[in-house]
Amino acid sequence: MRPREDALHLCVADRRCRLCQFDIEEDDSVVARINPQRLSAPWEYAEVLNMYNEVENVVFHGCFGQRCSKQNLVPFFHAECLSLRSHDLSDALIAAGEYTFDPHRYEQQQRADRVRGLLAPRLRGNLGIRLPDEVLTMIAGLLIRECATVTAQERSIGTEISGNSVDLLRGVYVTYTTVEGIRYVKGIGNWKSEDQQVLASKDGHAVQKIWIAEDYRGIRFVKFCSENTELSGPTPMKDSWWRAISAPCSINRINVKTDGLKLRDISVPEETNTDVNVEHISWTSPDHPNRILNLETLENSDDCLKGLRMISFDCNVEGTTGYTVVTDGEAITWIHAHGPDESAEFYPEMEAEYPLGFFIYMPLDDGEFITEICRRYLLDPGSDPSICLVFITNKGRATQFGTTRPPNSLNNLERILKPSPNGSKVFFNAWNSVDDEKVKYLAFDNPESPVPRALPLSLIPDPPHFMTESKDLWFKSSCSLERIVEMTFCRDISYSNTIIGVLFTYEDGHRECLGRFRFDKTLETIRVDQTSDIHIGSLRNMFKCLYVTEFGLSPPHTQVFRSWMKVSRTGTLEWWWSFRHSVVRHISAEGITSNIFGPPLHLYD
Repeated sequence: MRPREDALHLCVADRRCRLCQFDIEEDDSVVARINPQRLSAPWEYAEVLNMYNEVENVVFHGCFGQRCSKQNLVPFFHAECLSLRSHDLSDALIAAGEYTFDPHRYEQQQRADRVRGLLAPRLRGNLGIRLPDEVLTMIAGLLIRECATVTAQERSIGTEISGNSVDLLRGVYVTYTTVEGIRYVKGIGNWKSEDQQVLASKDGHAVQKIWIAEDYRGIRFVKFCSENTELSGPTPMKDSWWRAISAPCSINRINVKTDGLKLRDISVPEETNTDVNVEHISWTSPDHPNRILNLETLENSDDCLKGLRMISFDCNVEGTTGYTVVTDGEAITWIHAHGPDESAEFYPEMEAEYPLGFFIYMPLDDGEFITEICRRYLLDPGSDPSICLVFITNKGRATQFGTTRPPNSLNNLERILKPSPNGSKVFFNAWNSVDDEKVKYLAFDNPESPVPRALPLSLIPDPPHFMTESKDLWFKSSCSLERIVEMTFCRDISYSNTIIGVLFTYEDGHRECLGRFRFDKTLETIRVDQTSDIHIGSLRNMFKCLYVTEFGLSPPHTQVFRSWMKVSRTGTLEWWWSFRHSVVRHISAEGITSNIFGPPLHLYD
């Protein structure tokens, strides 16, 4: 229904319930707090830009406060959670449920697991009957939201949003509290109270640096240092972000704000901050570089990037077996270094965050390490920046983490980093900490000025007709077919049993990857001799999209497959893929063959 002219326009503050603090999903029954005295009638939540509530005559903007001209942000609640309300919705209760930034989905799952783990033992004493631990855990899993809602209300009783000023020239005391099993700073002051206190700074000691560790719910740790030094040694905080406040002489006073339950912010009074450096960028480690490179401009960005969060991957660290980069072709969202005996949790965690991303894997051989990290920059057909990274190793391997472009568009390649062969951390921004939702900034030790360089020959494509005719974004990988001794297929059983990537091992131990190889998918490994041909089977789905479904050493025994491609053990095998198609090409002295059959690919753009 079209909104009336006198409709009130408000903006949804976030897509989570402020009571249980879990996400609001499509079609959930929700209630909005229009103002402190007015709650809306329940209605079904929808992921649309504008939600019109006819009963309340209110238009709710679904942009969650980003780039919205409407400054009236309103919190939402699950209607079921609101039905458990036993007290008024205080400002402190609403503030305690406000997140500083959106957590990763795996962090939300960790929180649910913690709540379930805390609730299960309590059920044992309250149910009045003896049940196995497994049954108690199952029951607790059904009551996670209810438990979180009731606990949040109980803990908000008697609390209020507040702030105070702290004189750092006097003794400073820190109070801690625990929220769902996680310790947070409750308050900072110059006085002792009945709560447990920790003396953080002695009377008369000058403070030159304040280290702050926080997560999306509040501040977890504060350390006052008498010298402007780095925080060395292992840190006590896991899954937290670090920032610092420093001054060349001393910091005399700070202001702190609390949501009534835990500390949310530390700032310096304006009249005293002329020489004080307040960092607005958070890092996963207190030991980090100071200069940040903008991948679009190749210029250094200062600390004015408020809200930016920088994470890292280990580059050339001993034991690294390869790297995976997540990209949609035009932008990168994650960089991951693989190590020995690691779990495959990285894949579903990132896929939940960025479902449209491709996982591109670059294996490393023994003694191989990255010598260059380069940036490829161009403007896409819509004049938007298209950025990808290219990793080059000491053994000549070059992997492009992005789409393949025609040769005349590949001129803008710059080396931005020569990593140490002895290992270092390379930082990149969390993709959801910038409006563009992509990796836009890098930070590393010993930065140098970007140097233009030629694209490695192995990455200069000979564009096939389907690439130039189709509107798809195409990715390419290739490898030699000679001296292969082992093939490992990566099969996605959730989608037509499709083979999405292959890892080849050669007789000298060298490894090459084709397609989108992932260690969390079903893997099949076969040994091959030096003479056997490779047979590749392909199909098209109901939308005419081409995909690979079989790799074998012998011809098929059924007629199910519309296309079987016989590949001799000479020449080069190329794997081209887009969001819809997977094309395999064999290039040898005899010519070029591919798995394409049926109508041209571009007819279904």
